[in-house]
Amino acid sequence: MEKLEILSKQYRKTKNKFLDYSAEIKSTFNLLNEHKNSVDFGIIETCNPDLQKFVDILNNDKTLKKLNTRFRGIKFEGIITILEYALECDEKISGYDLNILMKNPLKNRDEISSLFEGLAGVHHIHLIAGKIMMELPSRGYVIKNRRLLKYVDFWNKELQKIV
Repeated sequence: MEKLEILSKQYRKTKNKFLDYSAEIKSTFNLLNEHKNSVDFGIIETCNPDLQKFVDILNNDKTLKKLNTRFRGIKFEGIITILEYALECDEKISGYDLNILMKNPLKNRDEISSLFEGLAGVHHIHLIAGKIMMELPSRGYVIKNRRLLKYVDFWNKELQKIV
């Protein structure tokens, strides 16, 4: 838990820097109030073509890219820390082979992130053979060590905090 607390502080600090720097850049755009929420880092294409140049400026800013990569990396490091704990406790989660996922976490980033969301209680919806299928959260499959869920809940809460 101590490592997650340290990562949490790093995450908030980096995310705050990202948000502050992004706001600083956006303040130079002199946007109307109704357009301010339409311009942000990570938006690929705006509904209003007149705003696209502002989105492109944000998306191409090297400092924003660096800070975004950093806080996303910290988030993933926290998830990996939790899954390492699950492996230490020999926790088995139906539908997931933690040993295989953790051998190459960067290659399995999407599946690991999806697993964490499920441990946090997210219901995933999939389209399989033209049918909508709802996947039960992996949280319900944690049997051996309920402390694992406390770590998941802590990390998820830290990521959701308004900074």
